[in-house]
Amino acid sequence: MRVSYVDGYVAFSPMPSQDEIPELTRIFDTIIALVEDWELQYKPPPAQAGFMRIPIPESTIPPLHVVHGITSHILAPNTRRKKRSLIHCRQGLDRSAAIAAAHLIHYHGLPAQKAIEKTRSLRPRAIGNPGYIGLLRAYELALALPEREKRLILEGECSKQCSEKARITAMLAWSLINTGLAGIHYSLNLLARTLTGKPIDEAARLLEELGREGDKIALIELNPQNSHNYTLKAVLTSYSETAEANIYELAASLARKLAATPTVDVEIEYW
Repeated sequence: MRVSYVDGYVAFSPMPSQDEIPELTRIFDTIIALVEDWELQYKPPPAQAGFMRIPIPESTIPPLHVVHGITSHILAPNTRRKKRSLIHCRQGLDRSAAIAAAHLIHYHGLPAQKAIEKTRSLRPRAIGNPGYIGLLRAYELALALPEREKRLILEGECSKQCSEKARITAMLAWSLINTGLAGIHYSLNLLARTLTGKPIDEAARLLEELGREGDKIALIELNPQNSHNYTLKAVLTSYSETAEANIYELAASLARKLAATPTVDVEIEYW
């Protein structure tokens, strides 16, 4: 069975077989299964053997507080105590790989992009779902927020819509910082104000609108074409006329707000 270690104590893998479970429970202090009942292909060991099941439905994007709950309450304490943790899903490519990458962001302080690259160096097809790429970028930004807003997002105090709004805004804030169009202060302020319902400008208002369609938005990012032209790319999981309209409005708002003479084109894909 292919087990990929992202550090000395945390690994991810595809679904183990029943024959592999005894050996895995010997090696790992904790086994975290991210699968639903219908996916499980072995008899779960007892909880006292370190087995935990935290189901994340296939092809869905978990809320940030679920990701943070696993990294901060399970993986980080285990790592500090030098206990080994194995995370698995069905194929070992998206769900388990993304949680392993989130551990690198949370515990080791890696930027999201470096964490994704590290994970893909172990399994080249890992984190291919654009929604998980966006989730990890959002997680990186959420960890940098002031304590009040960070707790709101990462400790599960947010409503579902609030959580989606935070994820979408954090994805865009990550892009603003990495393209150099806005500093970290503006980007974090944009995220904090959008989250608390106190928009600081038109962009924040539009991001709040997009939060209502959050379950249809896998990824939103801003990519430079050259020094004056950018593309606002959105990956949607299903058609939404409202989301598409708001994305075009957001592109126009960013063009007006963030530089003297940029153009911001729009690219919409469906996943």
